[in-house]
Amino acid sequence: MKQMLSILQTRIGFTLKNSNHKKLEQFNRASFMLALPLILFFGINFGLAQDDNKDKDRYKPFNTGGHLKNMHIWHGFVVHPGAMFATHLEYNSKNEKFTLGVWGGAGFTTTDVIHKDSGQNVRANYKEVSIYALYRLSDRFFAEAVSHNNYTGVEERGDKLNYWSYDKTQGYNFVDINFGYNVTPNTLLYLATIIGGGSGDYEIQPDGSLKNSWTHYFEVKARCGKLTITNYPYLPVVHGPS
Repeated sequence: MKQMLSILQTRIGFTLKNSNHKKLEQFNRASFMLALPLILFFGINFGLAQDDNKDKDRYKPFNTGGHLKNMHIWHGFVVHPGAMFATHLEYNSKNEKFTLGVWGGAGFTTTDVIHKDSGQNVRANYKEVSIYALYRLSDRFFAEAVSHNNYTGVEERGDKLNYWSYDKTQGYNFVDINFGYNVTPNTLLYLATIIGGGSGDYEIQPDGSLKNSWTHYFEVKARCGKLTITNYPYLPVVHGPS
């Protein structure tokens, strides 16, 4: 066996060594042309595999954050005039189309509320928990539903706190539907409409019944470099049928 391998190796060596320059050049060229597609194939697939791994590593379904604010403004309305802390926890689908989150805020300062029986001002701490769901129908267009639950001063003004009540007269839990459209990567058009709950958007009819009203809010947000310009119009309440 060793003798056969020795003969085989000698023959191969002999063949290469005794090939003329032209044949050797043709052999090298043919070997290179054969190996090149294989190198490119495996190189491209290796690169794609690396990109796939990077995408997998980059995806994080949950994220959270928090920040301090000197006041809290929502849709052009001052919700809390003093310093507060806000935080959020949200889930994002891997295809980046769906988001489900919880937003919470608590004030470091108090605000005045009126006790419904005594009519006196009572100090209350700001506290709110909101739940939101957002779906991106395309790269430019999204729809969002938000349940706003502001529990500031509910008990202080003499009411019973019901965490999931959306009664019109309570005035602290309500739902709105929002739509956003990115005209450009730096310009967003945003429309929000309150659709129900205790937002205070109702009219008392002559017979004493309550008729829903609709509050619409429109915002234009533009970013110029690092400067963000937001239009907060104080739009009048637009009433409509329930």
